[in-house]
Amino acid sequence: MCARASVQVRLDATAHSIVEEACQKLDLRPSSIYELCEVKSSGEKVRFNDKDISIWSETSVNGRLFALPKKHSDQTVVCHQLVYTVVTQ
Repeated sequence: MCARASVQVRLDATAHSIVEEACQKLDLRPSSIYELCEVKSSGEKVRFNDKDISIWSETSVNGRLFALPKKHSDQTVVCHQLVYTVVTQ
């Protein structure tokens, strides 16, 4: 079962800042052990570097964003789904 967090971030936010925001909402510590991943409807997993920006423009229509532990990102046993809202200001 996945925990779900709604995050509100700027369009130019980095992957690192998105994970930090999600970890705060989900009360996960430390945020440095998590990475941002997209899981596409086909099951393909795309990992984002901490410095990647404009993640929203790179995600697929049916893809979902997750904060996954870096050591276990090949598995989705413990996952935290992110529901996001893009802020343009």
